[in-house]
Amino acid sequence: MKKGTNIINIKRVLECSGTYTETRLPIQTLTNNTTYHLAKVMAADLVAIQLAKWYVNADEIIEVLDKQGKIVYYLIDRYDRDADYQIKLENRGFVSFTKKSLEYGPVVIPIKYRLSRERGAIKVKDEFTTDLNLGVYGAYRFRKYGVRYLTGETLKEVPSVSFSIAGFINLGTVTLDSLSTTLGTAPLKGEEEETIGVFSSGLGTMLSLGDLQVGLYSGIDFGFGQNAKNWNYNNRLWLGFGVTYNVNRFWKK
Repeated sequence: MKKGTNIINIKRVLECSGTYTETRLPIQTLTNNTTYHLAKVMAADLVAIQLAKWYVNADEIIEVLDKQGKIVYYLIDRYDRDADYQIKLENRGFVSFTKKSLEYGPVVIPIKYRLSRERGAIKVKDEFTTDLNLGVYGAYRFRKYGVRYLTGETLKEVPSVSFSIAGFINLGTVTLDSLSTTLGTAPLKGEEEETIGVFSSGLGTMLSLGDLQVGLYSGIDFGFGQNAKNWNYNNRLWLGFGVTYNVNRFWKK
C-alpha cells in the first residue's frame, strides 16, 4: 500500500473457550510504502465470505479507508496461526520442504594447499600441509528435506542434503626454518627454528548430510611474532578441505 493510506488494524486473539476476542486499533496513516502478505477482499464482497471458516478464524484484519474514511477493501490473514494444520499423504507419499537457518560450530581444516610465489630470483614452490587447524565457523544454511509416509507407520524424515556458506576463524602455530623463510628480509639459517602464532580467517562452502558437513575453504594466514614477516606464506591465500559439525541442534536435543 502507498504512503499516506489510512488503515484500521483489527487483532483477534483465540481464547480458551474457542472464541475470538477482537481489538480495533486507532486509525493509522502509513508513513512509508508498505507490503502486506494478506488476502484482499473488496468491501462489497465481505458479506459473502463472513461465514467462511478462514474469515471466522482470521487473527488479523486490516480495513483500508479512502480519504472520506469509507472502507474500500479489507486485507485478511487467511491462516489461523494458533491452529494445527495437517497434510494427508497416501501410502509412500512424499512431501519436501526447504529451510534457511543460521548455524555455528567447530571446524577442522586438516589439509591446506598454499600457492607458489616468487620474489626476484627466489621462487617458493606450492605446498600441501596437514595439521589440526581447529577453529569456529558461522554459516547460512540452505536445507532441503522431506518426509515419507508408509501405511501403518509414522512419518519418516528422508535424509536431507544442504548447502552452506560459512565464515570462519582459527588460531594455530607454525614452525619456521630456513626453508620456510627464504623470501624474508632476514631468513633463518642452518638449523635455526622458531614457532610463531597464526590467525586464519576466510570463507567456505559446505555440503552436508545431517549435522556433519564437509567443504572447501579459502583463507589467509596472518602470522604474529618476531619473525612472522619472514614467513614465506604470511598474509597469503590458501585453499583447504575441512569438516564442521553444526551444534545448533545438539543444544536443542
